[in-house]
Amino acid sequence: MGESVNKNGLKSKPSDKVSFLVSPPVFTQIGSIVVNYFTVFVSLLFMIILIIVSFLYLAKIIRKKLKKETIEVEDVLHKNIIKLKDIVNNEIMEIKLKKLEDFSKEKSKAKSNLKNKIDEMEIKILKEIKDVENILK
Repeated sequence: MGESVNKNGLKSKPSDKVSFLVSPPVFTQIGSIVVNYFTVFVSLLFMIILIIVSFLYLAKIIRKKLKKETIEVEDVLHKNIIKLKDIVNNEIMEIKLKKLEDFSKEKSKAKSNLKNKIDEMEIKILKEIKDVENILK
């Protein structure tokens, strides 16, 4: 309860306290709810877009690496096939130049040489294929 005093010192009778309840208009309350939900929606949308863009970027990098490794596999395979053809031709030429009695000895030697060369080439090709497999993991 409050009293008022004037400059002469006279006091007024105590008055009842009056209080007012001020509440925002309905459209302001609805706007606040809409803004809160909109903020959450935009944040989620941004995160989803960020995840999609990151996924596409990683897919592009992986595709580039796979393309490079595939070209290397093709190159190694092509070079080794050409090398194998040359080795086979050389072995055949050597056998033709030898005498017939040395044929079985030369045949086993040529067979051994060819097997060793094919094994070496297989190791090189398998290494390139492993590189591609490691990228896919």
